Amino acid sequence: MKKLLILLFSLSFVLVTNNVFALSYNHNEANRYFKEGNFKDAAKYYKKCSEKKSYSIKNKEECKSKMDIALRLLEDEVLDALITKLKEKKSCLSCNLERVNLEGLKLRGVNLRAAKLNMSNLRDTNLQGADLSLSDLSEADLTNTNFNGANLTGANLTGANLTGANLTGTNFNGANLTGAKILTDKVMRIQFSGTNLSNATLSKKLKQVLISTAEREGFASWEEMELAQNLKKTSEADAKIKSNIKRAQARRVDDEKKEKDKIKAILVKRKEDDKEKERLKNFKTLTMSCMYSINGRYLTYSWAYDGKKLYWEGIPINFGKSNIEQGMTTSLRKLPGKDRFNIKITGIGAMEFNNDFDSKNSEMDYVGMKAFGSCY
Repeated sequence: MKKLLILLFSLSFVLVTNNVFALSYNHNEANRYFKEGNFKDAAKYYKKCSEKKSYSIKNKEECKSKMDIALRLLEDEVLDALITKLKEKKSCLSCNLERVNLEGLKLRGVNLRAAKLNMSNLRDTNLQGADLSLSDLSEADLTNTNFNGANLTGANLTGANLTGANLTGTNFNGANLTGAKILTDKVMRIQFSGTNLSNATLSKKLKQVLISTAEREGFASWEEMELAQNLKKTSEADAKIKSNIKRAQARRVDDEKKEKDKIKAILVKRKEDDKEKERLKNFKTLTMSCMYSINGRYLTYSWAYDGKKLYWEGIPINFGKSNIEQGMTTSLRKLPGKDRFNIKITGIGAMEFNNDFDSKNSEMDYVGMKAFGSCY
């Protein structure tokens, strides 16, 4: 019994010692990485501590707290690098800058197309001539931001605060400014075509600009002009849909006609083939003898067709390409019409014949010279 108690005590001592050593190792490694500014690896080792089942709750909580600090510092480091890149290259397409502090930065002419800037701080930031089209600036603080000549086409500024912002020449066409606060007098040459201003708080100056724009276009109010523009867009969209449907129907009719013509052609061909097969069952061999005059020479060849093979001077020629005696090569194919064939013979020069047994005609081509046979 005494030996058993000693054994159990020894085992528990080893386990505790190992646990402390492992915790110490992870802490030391994490602390070392943290001091070196390597927050990524520091967070990784702190995470190991926080997930170790054998560690005490206190140790786990301590590790998790340190891991959170490392992750926040890592996030700040990544963000700083992103802002540095933005300043240097003036471009950050589709960047995620959500809830980021960009207050007072000089970002003139920067390209932030489709960027996520929702709930970010852009107070006093210079974005003159910047491209922010399709970007998300919802609930962003844009107080005193310089948007002079900026492109915010299709941007989402829902609930954004644009108090004191410079909107001179800014393009808000198609943008969503629902519930936005636009209390500024710098609104000359502002573009608001198709812009959603529902529940937006507008400055007196901006309201005057909108009323002047509506009156210039022949409308009693900005709301009436917006309604007319929306109806026009709807009408144009409907016309486009109808046009697409009409084209699709025309294509379908054309495809159906092509399919019918194809089936018809197949049936006609099948009928002609059946008729030709029936004719060849009781086929009587066709013969003709032709004399050709070519380059001062007279050549006479006899031809025959038994419904299966064609014969040239008694030599059988099969359909397709084949080799016959003494290295000669022949090629035979049927031509459209009744008993019409094209024959090519190589080996004694290159000769090509177009034979018509039905009308007893034969045309010969010999190395570019033509001869028209006299056949009987």
